[in-house]
This record gives sequence, C-alpha cells and structure tokens, in this order.
Amino acid sequence: MIQNNLLAALSETGHLDLISYLTKVSVSLGEVLHQAREEIQYVYFPENCVISILSTMEDGSTVEVGVVGHEGMLGVRVLLGVKKTPHCAVVQVAGSAMRMRADRLDQDLKGMGSSLRPLLLRYTQALLSQISQSVACISQHSIRQRLARWLLAMRDRTGSNNLDVTHEIISLMMGIRRASASENLHELRDAGLIATRRGGIRIVDSQGLANTACECYRIVKEEYDRLYSEKSI
Repeated sequence: MIQNNLLAALSETGHLDLISYLTKVSVSLGEVLHQAREEIQYVYFPENCVISILSTMEDGSTVEVGVVGHEGMLGVRVLLGVKKTPHCAVVQVAGSAMRMRADRLDQDLKGMGSSLRPLLLRYTQALLSQISQSVACISQHSIRQRLARWLLAMRDRTGSNNLDVTHEIISLMMGIRRASASENLHELRDAGLIATRRGGIRIVDSQGLANTACECYRIVKEEYDRLYSEKSI
C-alpha cells in the first residue's frame, strides 16, 4: 500500500514504472539526508517520517524553513535542474520513506509524458509557498502563535496527536531559546490545548490550538489541500 500522497497521485496517472525505481528505507531521528551546499544524491518520499529543511547561520544556529512529511517529497530542486541545495535536511521524526536516486528521477522526467512534471511542479509550488510563509511568520508572529502552528503541522504530517518531540528539538527547529520553547509550551498546556510528558507532547484541543495559531497554518494547509484535490490532480 502506498503511504505517500504524492506517490499515490503518481500511481493514479499510470507512472508505475517510476515507482518501480523506489527503495524503502528506514531513517532515524537526527539523520542528515541532504547536506547544505552538497550535491543531492537521493530524493525521498516520506511515509511516516518527517523531515525538516533547515537554514544554518554562520554561528551554527539553525531555523526550520520547511517541513516534508507523507504529503510530498524531499529534493524538489532536482525537478528544476539544480544539483545542490543551500539547506540541510534532517529527520525530525523517525520512520520510513521511499528513496530514489536523483539522477534516475531526472532521467525519467526528461523521458516521460506531460502528466508527471506538472504534478511534481505543483507540489514544488506548494513547498515553496510553505517556505516563503515561514519566513514571513518568523518576522510577524509571536512565538506562541508559531509554536501552535508548528505543532499542528507536525500533527498533520504524522497523522497523530501524540508527538515525540522534546523542548530541545522545538527550540532548534524554531530558532528560539530552549527557555522560550518551554515557557510557551507551558502556556499552551495551562490553556488546556496540549499535555506534556517527558520526550513528547499530546495535542488535546486541536481547534483551540488552531485558533491560537497564526494564519500561516491555514494558508499553507489550504495550499496542500488544493494540490491533492480532485481538480488539481
């Protein structure tokens, strides 16, 4: 059974030969799949894992600018004919993914009909919208709003209200101090929106969390919903 939404859409267009080049792999928490400024060797279609796209500053600090789960693919630059990425890609939630050599995908895109590339390019547009919205979000919205948005995005990509993430991971992904992450998590907990445990968080009130999140969550979610709507495919 295909667990990745993008691969499921591709199978419906008859591109089963492309899917035959995929290999299922297990990825672990903290594993680096793409190194910044290095050539992309593989593209990944997550099944139940979540991958963060990170921008790293000269002082070593990081901030998450994009996230990829079962809705898409890591390595969209290959579609645009670009071999290197300025960002690092790190596994945020361990699990499985389908992997393909980047050069194999590039060859198939050049040799296939018109139905494959538009679908992948629509996904690329959705991901770029997510990344650009993240930039605006960091400058315009409070940590509490951003945190609520981040938790909901993680929920959407894991399919579970139980998130195996620590305060430390959240601070690294959001580019904030650990103390700020803990303070805002406690505020969400005291408001009855989440429950915290050692090494994890449970979303208790999804609607309340959505009301707390900034509009960026809705904007990005609607972009992906349009991608996989019947009309888009």
